[in-house]
Amino acid sequence: MLNGYTFSYSRALGGRQRWLCSGKNTWNCRMYVYVNDEMELLRVAPRHHTHGPPTYVMTQKGDNDAHENKVIILKGNLEHFAGSTFFHFSFAAKIIRLTNGKTLLMVDGYTFSFSNRNKNYERWLCSGKIANRCRAYINVSQDKELINLSPYAHTHGPPKYLKTRGGEYIKIRSLKVIRLANGKILLMVDGYTFSFSNYCKDSQRWYCSGKNANRCRVFICVNDRMQMVKIASRAHTHQPPKYVKINNGDYVKV
Repeated sequence: MLNGYTFSYSRALGGRQRWLCSGKNTWNCRMYVYVNDEMELLRVAPRHHTHGPPTYVMTQKGDNDAHENKVIILKGNLEHFAGSTFFHFSFAAKIIRLTNGKTLLMVDGYTFSFSNRNKNYERWLCSGKIANRCRAYINVSQDKELINLSPYAHTHGPPKYLKTRGGEYIKIRSLKVIRLANGKILLMVDGYTFSFSNYCKDSQRWYCSGKNANRCRVFICVNDRMQMVKIASRAHTHQPPKYVKINNGDYVKV
């Protein structure tokens, strides 16, 4: 382990050992290090990791109950550490439920949809399979322990989801500030527009622009950096309005 990143032994080269980043297959990471027989660092590859450092948790042998569904243990990578203590390579993972009722598995920020199962495992495919032509997948056992990752790296960044007040999640595709031709400022989220309402303790509340005309009760809360921190756990009662951008950068409703 170096700076939180882990490396697997590759081969010996003239009194040196070459170790490759453990994310070589999953993340197409080409980082490597050279060490001598005393495990002293000799050289680090002149490049950067393509991913963040993995998470390790220390547990007693066979004691995985404390992790529940928050941590998924990767089988087959159990290493003896000291006495009866072991390390398990782990991923931050959880089951999330969307506002439309669909269930997804979220692993390190990426979401996966259930595909099929056999007697040994369930296969979950990346939610970006169609939109991003992403071939990444994971196989999990019936008790939701991670068995293995696909050899394919994601072709896209992790999607953005926001947890609603009801505990469900909604995917946020875009949030931008727009100005109308009359000077009014609106927030646009997935095509729907929101008008400023009031300040809360640590955020601003914006209500759907269809609050009066369509009796729509959807609202969002954003921080001072215009980052969404909360969204109402209800659906819009109408379709998103249509706006066009004119030459001076303002928007006009059509």
